[in-house]
Amino acid sequence: MESIPNPAAYQGESVVTLRTGYQSRVIQGRRQELSHVPDLIFETFHPDDPEHMFFYSQYYAEDVSHASMNYDQAVEVLFSRPLHQHDYFEFLYVIRGQMYQWIENQRHLYPQGSLCLLNRNIRHQEEFSTDFYTAFLALPVSLVRRMLADRETYFFPCESGAADSLCLRFFQENSRSDSTALMEYIDFIPDPDKPAVQQTMHSLFQDLVAQYIAPRVGSTYQIMGLLMQIFHQLSLPDQYSNTALKLAPDPELQLFDSISAMLRLHSGRISRSELAQALNYSGHYLNRVVKRHTGLSLQQYGMQFAMQAAAGMLCYTDRKVEEICEYLHFSNQTQFYRQFQDRYGLTPRQYRQACRQGSRTAPAPGSALP
Repeated sequence: MESIPNPAAYQGESVVTLRTGYQSRVIQGRRQELSHVPDLIFETFHPDDPEHMFFYSQYYAEDVSHASMNYDQAVEVLFSRPLHQHDYFEFLYVIRGQMYQWIENQRHLYPQGSLCLLNRNIRHQEEFSTDFYTAFLALPVSLVRRMLADRETYFFPCESGAADSLCLRFFQENSRSDSTALMEYIDFIPDPDKPAVQQTMHSLFQDLVAQYIAPRVGSTYQIMGLLMQIFHQLSLPDQYSNTALKLAPDPELQLFDSISAMLRLHSGRISRSELAQALNYSGHYLNRVVKRHTGLSLQQYGMQFAMQAAAGMLCYTDRKVEEICEYLHFSNQTQFYRQFQDRYGLTPRQYRQACRQGSRTAPAPGSALP
């Protein structure tokens, strides 16, 4: 089931190891002119390979781009990304491995073969801590509305029956002009006792990718038809466990996310007064928000990010412990050692050794914060 093109296969060919190759298309928007064409993106993440940690490929009509990152670039670009949302529907498919995704500050595990459909108002972010190979489809609202309108012109009765699927009802509700406050997503988990279910979905995505790689006359309709088949398969209750969830907007949760993003960006080493100035809230209030959501003080919560950054540098770089202390603005190495050992149960040197040996006693540097 590896015949879907893997971005890692482009290593040493057209892959560029430039930060802008990923930022310009993903962080700043996958494509400004994305109006009616579905964007297809592949991501591969290898947490145990610091030199070739992340691979990315994007297909947009006849345009293809690739990018890759080593550990240092991933730290700078990927690990500091805040929750985000799009002006299109996002459809996630875990082809291989397993991936954690944060949805409105809740961590969700997506095993191999699972999928997730997000509306435009859900804030989310994939977590880069596990080995995964994942596809993302960016579905513009104009395309979704076109698919809904086409239901009136189906040729066959079986197509009309599929027109009322769970996915299309989701699109119907979330593509209206008055749906700007709706926060909704659907998780799809394949029946583990039916391996043919995963094989069918894999084959559909293979066919979808083939249309992007070698488009020909009629490919637009082929892609539309394949999307309809995918949505129909996901709506079959004997094949997928599907859970539609609606969330209520929470301004305080959004502030907590902003606090977390700032701490992540600065590896936890930003003062309360600097954070208060950046977010335009009092330090006392920010501390109270963090306490309510984590049970930790702002200082304790920030220290978790610092230790996570230290663990990553110990595991994936050759920086000396003294250099890591200096980078993270620890003037007292004894304090750094104590904080690190409290967090990971190992001294920094023990952690580096365990990580390099692939020992399970070394927690993953990119694992979620408590």
